[in-house]
Amino acid sequence: METSLAFTIIAVALTLLGLFKFIAPKKFNENSMGELHKEAVNPAAAIRSALGGMVLTVALIAFMSSKF
Repeated sequence: METSLAFTIIAVALTLLGLFKFIAPKKFNENSMGELHKEAVNPAAAIRSALGGMVLTVALIAFMSSKF
């Protein structure tokens, strides 16, 4: 497999994951961790949203690196 194709596949997968984490963090937490305590829902969603932004950044770097 060519590295450009591999980086493109990685970038697309990370973009989808990052968007889902960033757009719907409460739903992502519910799917991955199950039912959370009422007081922990918003802080966990804030952390998940920040992680989604980080994943989107890594996806952008992978997409930009596919041209090498």
